Amino acid sequence: MKTFVFRIIVILFSVFLIVNVCYQLYLRSYEPFETEVVYQYTVDKLIRSEGFVFRDETILEDKSDGEVRYQQPNGGRVAKDSQIAVVYRSDQDALRDSEISEIEAEIALLKAAQDPGAIEGTALEQLSQQIENAHMALVDCIQSQNLSSYGELRSQLMELVNKQLIVTEKETDYNTRISQLEAQKQSLQAQMSAEPTVIRADLSGYFVDQVDGYEEVAPLDAATSFDANSFRTFLDETEASKDRTALGKIITSNTWKYTALIDQDDMIHLSEGASVELDFYQTGESYVKANVESIQASGDNGQALVVFSSELMSDEIALLRRHSADIIWGEATGLRVPKTAIRFNSQGVRGVYIQFGREALFRQIDVLYEDENYVISAIHNVTDSDRSTYLQLYDNVIVKGKGIYDKNA
Repeated sequence: MKTFVFRIIVILFSVFLIVNVCYQLYLRSYEPFETEVVYQYTVDKLIRSEGFVFRDETILEDKSDGEVRYQQPNGGRVAKDSQIAVVYRSDQDALRDSEISEIEAEIALLKAAQDPGAIEGTALEQLSQQIENAHMALVDCIQSQNLSSYGELRSQLMELVNKQLIVTEKETDYNTRISQLEAQKQSLQAQMSAEPTVIRADLSGYFVDQVDGYEEVAPLDAATSFDANSFRTFLDETEASKDRTALGKIITSNTWKYTALIDQDDMIHLSEGASVELDFYQTGESYVKANVESIQASGDNGQALVVFSSELMSDEIALLRRHSADIIWGEATGLRVPKTAIRFNSQGVRGVYIQFGREALFRQIDVLYEDENYVISAIHNVTDSDRSTYLQLYDNVIVKGKGIYDKNA
């Protein structure tokens, strides 16, 4: 009987010990609140918009009968009578002409490398440094994926290497190679089924190799012909023309306008003549400088109409038409606070609770800017009163918790 009682006591003590240990571990790991450290951020102050790009354009009718190869990039500046495209009778002719161009480029590099005037007096050490610099520039071009200058950098490097071979007398000249390339060129020229047709620009401007069907309904002067209601109708009902084939178009002026609808409450952030930046985030074209040309009072749908003008042009801008854009009208620097952390104390003051040891302390915030998820609060840390009243850098703000009030453990 005594043995049985002793066993019961041991079992009960063991259970008590296990429960106590588990409870202590739970207390150590239990966090009644979720917190987030406050950091300083600089954010863009922006306005969401929906709009349409207007510009003066001339369509290039497609009168070609064959394979078209464009000679100008989208958004590239072209002068009147400059070559914008070449039309070949067949795809094979286009490929042959491309090979001819590559051969001609290589011949030019070899002739430049063995030019006595360019070689005479060239210091080998200086040439080696130029090769190293050209090589590094080519590597940077590839790593940054900015391949627009790849061809030019590659040609520069090849010319320098070929010149080095002449200077170090590893090659006397490139005449044999040039003769071989000339023979290849003549052979390809003989295989061409017909002479390609060159298409030239009828006027100067910026070339685009496609049309979007809105060219005739979106001239530059139409940008300012709407009020908020009629522009809403324009966006909802205007469709692109699909019955026209074209070789491309010429944007005849670098001035273009973006007419957009914004929320009425955002009008206070804009004024006529002000400079802003447009972020067409759906296209990758960001921070385009523009001026506010006009602002019209809101329409029936609670939106205001704003017209922006810009003189910047690029391949992406040349293709813009109907797009949403963020209008960046300033920036704010301060403490970024999640909106889930914002509370009002018993006096109705807006702020947050921070975790200070095992206590929750209320700290005011001074909102400079806010979006859907965060606010940016001004930094107040000059005096002791500031530091005990306002949120501070690296404070742990409580983003989730129940029953929170000052100095509540």
